[in-house]
Amino acid sequence: MEEIVQIIKNILNFFNIEDAQFDTIENDEVVLINIKTDNGKFFIGKDGSTLRNLEILIRLVAQKLNYPKKINIDVNNYHKEQEERLKKLAKETAHKVIVTKNPIKLPPMNAYERRIIHLELAINPNVTTESVGEEPERCLIIKPYP
Repeated sequence: MEEIVQIIKNILNFFNIEDAQFDTIENDEVVLINIKTDNGKFFIGKDGSTLRNLEILIRLVAQKLNYPKKINIDVNNYHKEQEERLKKLAKETAHKVIVTKNPIKLPPMNAYERRIIHLELAINPNVTTESVGEEPERCLIIKPYP
């Protein structure tokens, strides 16, 4: 794991980002590397696209090094905050669907975002979710359960 963190540090140093602090949380299957930096926006990018690409790159490096665990990277708790925001959106939208008994189509989202909403509402017996459309315009429809 230290080798992978060092690779991330080298990438940050390449961009003259030296204030980064690393927090690593590891279990049997996954390692979460949370990076805290004043330059977070640079590494998060628009809608998290730069962060997703950094994560893909580091996962490829880990695979090349035969590292057995999945690696997730977060910068300034971006993923955590995004997940909380999406769960809140899911609950609020589900409530509207239940009250109005009409389906609601959410804006286009990537697969990760849609999955969070699907999982959040899977336990709600009053609604169902369905992904529709083609990437990058694929979105979710939340419907009242019959």
